[in-house]
Amino acid sequence: LGGLVGCFLVWGVLQERMMTTAYDGEKFATSSVLVFANKAFAAAAALLLWAPWREKRAPACAYKPLPFVAFTWVAVSNTLSSWAQLEALKFVSFPTQVLAKASKLIPALAVGRLVNGSRYGAADYGVAAAITGGTALFMLAQAEDPGAGPANDDAGGLLMLGAYLLFDSATGPLQARFYGEHGADKYAMMFGVGFFSTLLSGLELAQSGDAPAAWAFFARHPAALPDLAVLSLASTAGQVVIYTTLELYGNVTFTVMMIVRQIVSILVSCYRFGHVIAPRAWLGVVVVF
Repeated sequence: LGGLVGCFLVWGVLQERMMTTAYDGEKFATSSVLVFANKAFAAAAALLLWAPWREKRAPACAYKPLPFVAFTWVAVSNTLSSWAQLEALKFVSFPTQVLAKASKLIPALAVGRLVNGSRYGAADYGVAAAITGGTALFMLAQAEDPGAGPANDDAGGLLMLGAYLLFDSATGPLQARFYGEHGADKYAMMFGVGFFSTLLSGLELAQSGDAPAAWAFFARHPAALPDLAVLSLASTAGQVVIYTTLELYGNVTFTVMMIVRQIVSILVSCYRFGHVIAPRAWLGVVVVF
């Protein structure tokens, strides 16, 4: 639990720092560079960990080569969800983003049924509805309270949050389908998704021409480079902890750990960046978690 919370606290703080605050009066605006760095770090780490882990777990002769091109769809959804998540921070606060991320259960249920034919009970839909209602209560209370800071109803921010929910909800079922069809260990999945996500985000950077502007920003503000490096390392370490937790303890334990991590992230963000949450909005937080 400490490893998961620690990694994602660092990741959350630096993500918000790089996307919302200025370096000597200038803000960093190229979220695709952060996506590229995070995915490249993850792919490199997985490659380094994969071979020794596989040798320890199973003989080399038992290893089944994976069709890495099959990772493409998972990588597409993963890359787009990461990009939308970072872009959303340009328009909405980090606590709002965390609450919105918790409400992804409804699209996750829909995508799971569409992609894998999964069936869910009334309790699943009831929990999803309660979480979504709590998120709506939080956002409405924030918008109505003049002391809570800027409203979080910007159309661009809501659009980015919607895109994040859609693509992130698709990533899990696509991974589950890949596991079912091909089988993969945790580092194979991490490397495959990271490798193709790095390619996709790299192509986007080349096509958009944002890379030179980003490097020029880092040249003007070298203090941003350590933030980028630690952000990427924290993201990579967090992914390793997630895959290991799911493997050793299962989904229930992982879900509880993520709830604790999200609550702590909201509190730290409010303290570190001065977000004010309206009293009624806290009721929405309680409903969600």
